Amino acid sequence: MKLASFHHNGADRIGVLKNDREFALIDSAGDMIDLIRLGKYGKEHIVHALEDGDTISRDEIRWQPPVRRPGKICGVAMNN
Repeated sequence: MKLASFHHNGADRIGVLKNDREFALIDSAGDMIDLIRLGKYGKEHIVHALEDGDTISRDEIRWQPPVRRPGKICGVAMNN
């Protein structure tokens, strides 16, 4: 299961890769963090999108980071 965040038709969306060329839109969650917070119910939203959701082509989207606004960014400085 491959999830993605992207911009399509003037809106930020999330979706799940349905086949090699199309994404099924997950409309029930606002962003990836909301989907993760749903826990096991989030998986039900993904399955519903795959079975009955609208689809769009990969060629029609502008990719975004999976989590658009992370709550925290951790970095590690390390020398070998």
